[in-house]
Amino acid sequence: MNSEKYKEVGLNVLSQTLENAAFVFVDNYEDCTIDPLNWNCQGVSLNFTGKIDGEIHIWAEKEFCRHIAANMLGMDEEELQSSDKCADAFKELLNMMVGNLLTEAFGTEPVFDLGLPKLLDKNVLLEDVYSNRASWLKAEGYPVLLIINIG
Repeated sequence: MNSEKYKEVGLNVLSQTLENAAFVFVDNYEDCTIDPLNWNCQGVSLNFTGKIDGEIHIWAEKEFCRHIAANMLGMDEEELQSSDKCADAFKELLNMMVGNLLTEAFGTEPVFDLGLPKLLDKNVLLEDVYSNRASWLKAEGYPVLLIINIG
């Protein structure tokens, strides 16, 4: 599978995961023009090893992270004052997405070891935004950036 195919499968799996786990609806976002220096976002990453090694990053606005956390935890957004709960929900969303992506891309036979989801430092964002591996979605009106590094 080439990088364009990984991007296509990744966007589909991320869309399904957002819809099923966080009750968020997603649209394509071909021509995103985010200024990474002024984007109030949060990023998470998860690496994996096995048949093939890789790492997945997702970036989204902090307000959107609060929205998905509220949906996933069954809480009002106003109740989520703790950024820890929002970050934990965002990391769990990535964990679900990566598990589904690996199954979709490689089937059920290969075994993969997943690392622990972690928050990304904002300095990684500049590289990710301008990467040829960058794929964008619009979820509930918010831009979401997906980076798939496989191989």
